[in-house]
Amino acid sequence: DLLHLLAASKSCPLPQVRALESLESLGVVLEASLYSTEVVALSRLQGSLQDMLRQLDLSPGC
Repeated sequence: DLLHLLAASKSCPLPQVRALESLESLGVVLEASLYSTEVVALSRLQGSLQDMLRQLDLSPGC
C-alpha cells in the first residue's frame, strides 16, 4: 500500500499493520454517526495524521 511504499522509499521501518488498520477503521466510525463528539475528534485526528503523511512526502529523511 501507499504508506509502505513511502516508508520503503525513504529507508524507514515499515509501519505496524495494526496502526494502519486503526487508521483505516476511522472511516467506518465516521460513517456510523456523523454528528457525535467522537466523530468530530476522530475526523480532526484523521486530518492531522494525513497532514503528517504529507509532511513525510516533502521531507528528505524520515
